[in-house]
Amino acid sequence: MDRLTKLLSHLDDITAVQVYSGVIYEIIHDCDILWLKEFYQESPNWLMNWNINNKKNTIAWSELSDNDKNKYLDNEIDNYFSKVI
Repeated sequence: MDRLTKLLSHLDDITAVQVYSGVIYEIIHDCDILWLKEFYQESPNWLMNWNINNKKNTIAWSELSDNDKNKYLDNEIDNYFSKVI
């Protein structure tokens, strides 16, 4: 992940947009769940995202394994509830 983050930090904006578009269209194309595929196709968060840093974060997130994503999200939930309580 650190290597990918470092690589993404050196991408120019045009290349980041091209990579981001490829990632999003691959996710949409490979999705077998119809309602989820439609959600991605219509979501302004995915297709109308104009922030380059958010695009780079999405690319990095898409490269994480499901296990790593679960760990990250579980950690965020734990941190949230530790501050709320």
